[in-house]
Amino acid sequence: TYRFDYNTSNSFVGALSSPSSFGGSSPSDIDVSTAISGLAPTTAYFVRAVATNSLGYTAYGKTEQCTTSDAV
Repeated sequence: TYRFDYNTSNSFVGALSSPSSFGGSSPSDIDVSTAISGLAPTTAYFVRAVATNSLGYTAYGKTEQCTTSDAV
């Protein structure tokens, strides 16, 4: 499964998460995406992908920063 964690702090303490989605059973890399709502306008957010395999191992993607527009 995979999800996205996002927060206004890059420490991810108290971060929000998107709903988890099934990413398939292939060992190959796949492209993933999700829609996130309820973000504040003109606010910087830190986002990372989080993937967990069937054995319970969790991997964290690279942290990316983005800023929402005036009209979110």
